[in-house]
Amino acid sequence: RYYLYRSLLFFIYSANEADKPKKEESVNSDAPPIIKLSHVLQIMNNVYNNNEITMDDLESYVVGTVYRGLIKGYVHNAGKVVVLAKNDPFPNLQNVFSNPNNYNKII
Repeated sequence: RYYLYRSLLFFIYSANEADKPKKEESVNSDAPPIIKLSHVLQIMNNVYNNNEITMDDLESYVVGTVYRGLIKGYVHNAGKVVVLAKNDPFPNLQNVFSNPNNYNKII
């Protein structure tokens, strides 16, 4: 389940990065990438026909994904957004699985 959320967040992140203006045109290029949880929930409801998941459930799964090291960043609870790391927010899964510190977290 956590891999599904990682893939969905990666898809949204990739789409946002493709639509972003180039760095010299951007006003705040030092800001970390942000994904609104409301957008993720809307995509899940529309594309995957999953109306059973709530915002709290989604937030819990995303926090679990961050905890397991599948994405780098944190969930800003008050803003209902995922703030991703500026560098390599989606680490290579082979590196995540090969790290012995993540073994118990991933299972």
